Amino acid sequence: MSSKRTSAAASAASARSANRRVRQDGWTPDRQQAFIEALAQSACVTEACRTVGMSKRSAYALRTRPAAQGFRIAWDAALDLGIRRLTDECLSRALNGVPVPHFYRGEQVGEHRRYDNRLAMFPLRIASRSPMPPRSIRWSILAIRKPPPSPSPAPGTG
Repeated sequence: MSSKRTSAAASAASARSANRRVRQDGWTPDRQQAFIEALAQSACVTEACRTVGMSKRSAYALRTRPAAQGFRIAWDAALDLGIRRLTDECLSRALNGVPVPHFYRGEQVGEHRRYDNRLAMFPLRIASRSPMPPRSIRWSILAIRKPPPSPSPAPGTG
């Protein structure tokens, strides 16, 4: 992941030519690089803009400038990285579940794991590039999570 992050940061450095004039209150080269790093971390343009203190409108305006090709390339790379991280997290939650605590009289007394197959459907749909993953993939997800059936007692040992 760090190599992707580094390449996104390097692309941001090449975006320095996107500035026609350097303004301290605008998209400085350092602010562009911070935006690209925040975008790679969050996969959300709004959040990345909030991190660097700039508006979403100004980010898209910079992106559309003809001289901002490096910024556009870095933006796309950072967004791809962020989306891959989000996809990995969705699959992890689908396969491993998320802990749900149980409380009794204000104290946690246990927990169980909640599994959601819908979290896995989106990344699988994207990966397969089809409108809906084949039924065999959907059933494979269920089969991965289900524990093996417990052995039944031998007749007469009951």
